[in-house]
Amino acid sequence: MTDIPTRPWLYEVIVGNIGRVHEGSDSYKAASIYNRYVDLSKGGYGRASGETVTLLRDGEIVQEHWEEERESLEEMRERERELGS
Repeated sequence: MTDIPTRPWLYEVIVGNIGRVHEGSDSYKAASIYNRYVDLSKGGYGRASGETVTLLRDGEIVQEHWEEERESLEEMRERERELGS
């Protein structure tokens, strides 16, 4: 049996150094805002440039964009260990 939510889903869009830029129950609006910030992240200019963009539904990641060139936290720690040796 499928669980039917008793309340609307909560959608959030979070952008790296900006924070939460959207919170609401409209999935189409959330997706539109997510896509706009992904474009800004890829654009190379402005506060959202190069930032991770995440779309959440009730706190669970639905979609996530990050710049592949950016170093992951694990990669950064490994590089620091290598340099420190």
